[in-house]
Amino acid sequence: MLTISKVENEFNCKVYVKHYRTVNNRGGATIVTVKEPIPRLTWCSIGSIKTVDYLVADGVALCDSKDYYNKKLGVRIALGRALKQLKLPTK
Repeated sequence: MLTISKVENEFNCKVYVKHYRTVNNRGGATIVTVKEPIPRLTWCSIGSIKTVDYLVADGVALCDSKDYYNKKLGVRIALGRALKQLKLPTK
């Protein structure tokens, strides 16, 4: 299974992950009162360990109802897409 720690250890890089929620305010309802699941955008980037600001590749995944709104699955998809940009093997 593809995990952040495996990628960091195997390829000697740093993986950054950000999760974004799309806010759907219908009729002034806040995020707390909206009962239905909200799609999430997961952004994963791979950078060099030696220079923090050096971005090598990034991948994006949208977690929606077919992914059961799962963050871990979103991270794995986004990380796989970032590795695909680098042409690194995914296991």
